[in-house]
Amino acid sequence: MRLTLVDYLHMRTTCTMFRSVSPPVDWKKKALEGLELPPLSQWLIFFEKDGVCSLVDPRHGDKYLISLPPSLSNCGIYYSKNGWLLMSGNTNSTFLFNPFTRKIVPFPKDDIPYRFFTSNMGFSCYPTSSDCLVVVFGQKFYEKVNLSYTRLGGQGWTDVDFVFCENSPVFYQGAFYCLGRGGNLGVLQFTAGEVTWRVLPKPTRPCCSYHQNFLVECNGELLSVFVGEFGKGVRIFKLNHFPMAWIEVESLGHYMIHISRSSSLAAMATAPGMENKIYFPRFCGQSGHSIVFYSLDTKKFHSFESGDADEDFYSTRAQLCSCWIEPTWC
Repeated sequence: MRLTLVDYLHMRTTCTMFRSVSPPVDWKKKALEGLELPPLSQWLIFFEKDGVCSLVDPRHGDKYLISLPPSLSNCGIYYSKNGWLLMSGNTNSTFLFNPFTRKIVPFPKDDIPYRFFTSNMGFSCYPTSSDCLVVVFGQKFYEKVNLSYTRLGGQGWTDVDFVFCENSPVFYQGAFYCLGRGGNLGVLQFTAGEVTWRVLPKPTRPCCSYHQNFLVECNGELLSVFVGEFGKGVRIFKLNHFPMAWIEVESLGHYMIHISRSSSLAAMATAPGMENKIYFPRFCGQSGHSIVFYSLDTKKFHSFESGDADEDFYSTRAQLCSCWIEPTWC
């Protein structure tokens, strides 16, 4: 029972004898009973067809399927945090969903504004908490962008003018931080019932040559990740609050980062060899679902299937409309 779920499943499929001494385990029931389960790596989650979502383990390249409730058909994933997905469908339905427990938390009656122009969304904590805050970066018209927010169980949405940001927000130290195209930061602060929005004059853009940028919290620090054009290198910076500036990070130590447009997550590596790497929602290899990562040790792209061989980042296959999720049965 000290094995992770993935390793336990692998052990049971090794041979008849192993299967006979390792009975099937109801992992959801054990989590609800309060038993501590071994940590799992973040998995890439996406929908392949109606009623089914796929989960890919970045270390082993294994793919798992989860059937979805009928009400979730034709829905899109906009954000992921603490094992929950923020989803929205074609029938003006928006909700939070845990694919492991199959629990659904609906939004307030007033639906998300600017639904068909929505850029990004985010939420602050477990949606089972009354303190859960939800934010939406929605483009009402082609030039004006609004930021809307609500509290689950509250009375609807409130707007704040916003400067466009193209990646998912991060709830950090009681506020939502957003990384703009120019590498600057916007902060949505909730204090004593008041809401303030600021675009910080500093830090300024830490590098010039990049194609995409991402924001992620790692071990209590706020990190920005900049991906060069045509996959030519990846640079990581840590926010230094005094003075307010980006400081380049050369190593993540035992941590790993999983980035995507909908969600970027960081965690301690759960298996040897996964540390000090940045994982992308891109596939390569003969299996078709070996995940591509950037190694801060070699400064190159690889996959576990290809070993030490380099991967050409833009010859790999991007998995659109996907995000990373932290498996949890709690």
